[in-house]
Amino acid sequence: MGMPLAFLALPLYVYLPHHDVQVLGLPMAEVGLVFLLARSLDAVSDPLWGALWDRMFKRNLNQALGLCSLLAVVLCACLWALLLPQAGCRWVGGVWAGMRTASPLGLLGSPPPCAEGGLITWVAFFLMLAGVLYSALALAQQTWSARLGGGPSLQSRLAAWRESLGLAGVVLASLLWHDLALGWSAGVFSGLMAVAMLLWVLVPKWARATRAAAVDGFEDRGVATLPAANPIQTSPRSRSWARRVRSMAEPLAQGPFRALLGVFALNGTASAVAATLFIFYVEDNLQSKPQEAYFLGVYFLSAALSCPLWLKVIEKKGLSTAWQMGMALSVLVFLIALGLGAGDTAAFYLVCALTGVALGADLVVPTALLVEVLGELGQSGQHEGRYFAWWQVVNKLNLALAAGLGLPLLSIWGYEPGVVSASSLQALILGYALLPCVMKALALVFLRQWAQGRAR
Repeated sequence: MGMPLAFLALPLYVYLPHHDVQVLGLPMAEVGLVFLLARSLDAVSDPLWGALWDRMFKRNLNQALGLCSLLAVVLCACLWALLLPQAGCRWVGGVWAGMRTASPLGLLGSPPPCAEGGLITWVAFFLMLAGVLYSALALAQQTWSARLGGGPSLQSRLAAWRESLGLAGVVLASLLWHDLALGWSAGVFSGLMAVAMLLWVLVPKWARATRAAAVDGFEDRGVATLPAANPIQTSPRSRSWARRVRSMAEPLAQGPFRALLGVFALNGTASAVAATLFIFYVEDNLQSKPQEAYFLGVYFLSAALSCPLWLKVIEKKGLSTAWQMGMALSVLVFLIALGLGAGDTAAFYLVCALTGVALGADLVVPTALLVEVLGELGQSGQHEGRYFAWWQVVNKLNLALAAGLGLPLLSIWGYEPGVVSASSLQALILGYALLPCVMKALALVFLRQWAQGRAR
């Protein structure tokens, strides 16, 4: 599931705004507002999905996977609608015209969908729906993984496989988006999603068949949660909405989780700021626009290849120490980036490779560390969905903060895109390298203090 979800995330959050403005000719201000509303709704829905998955995975795995399959089908339809909105509008318009003809009242003379100004409505509806469904499936995957148990070793390996396949999905999406027609990209995504859901349906059967063997960390306690043959009674349906809201907000009352969430937010915002300013840094400071794709390729490939290395570090040093080492590496690499200028492409390839290695720690460690904390709080097998929901909300806020913090600061500091004056480039370098460096260093300090507090 990590691969199709990552495959979808690239066009959903990176390419579609440009496509809607440049190809569809929609007003930039309206497109920006639509994406802001979609991402806000997406974040708000996360705690609701987290509570739902907690109940469903606890009660009956087959029902949970059945709902996931339905959501996956609708999500595929959403991507088709977003990539080919004009064809969808024409089809709906034809159906609407037929309904008006057949209706004795002519549907009261109402206009067909996607008439003047209707295309932005079409895009807004399916973008919001796609974002909500994307979050639902991502949370289902994380909740189910956490309920497998197995300790830090298994959870780290699960995270490594999920994130490595996710990186493969991002690379595949970037290649197909440029080289194939949009319909083909949507078709590939639908195929990947079908394979993912097929595997999800087969895994419980495999687990039941091999449970007695307790293969490689899947002890009876972890696998026994999969079949859920005897539904567990949940709390009464009649409980008030106030209690439901308090239940969804309960993770934020846990001090260890709240502190870890703060570290995750600070570290993630630092990475997101660098990602937001990456294109500006390459084009204006390095003046190496033709090599942008190669820089990104080295970055993602290094992250994927480093995951086995970080698993070894986790086995020897533990989760917290491994994450601290990744943050420290990021700080050192951003210090190198402070001194680069026009033509320093070879040095920047090294920066991309090393930051990719550091990213590997960010991919493998945090979710496994969260699962470990849930065990210490006595929440394992109960409320993983709610904790991962807040984890995902913060992850989305990181992206929003990166744009809301990085771009205005650059403007205040005097950066102008396309201008290669000394003052403009200095502001750009400070935003791309120094700001993330300081934030990563603070995250490292806070993580170290949090780890020392746990050790006591």
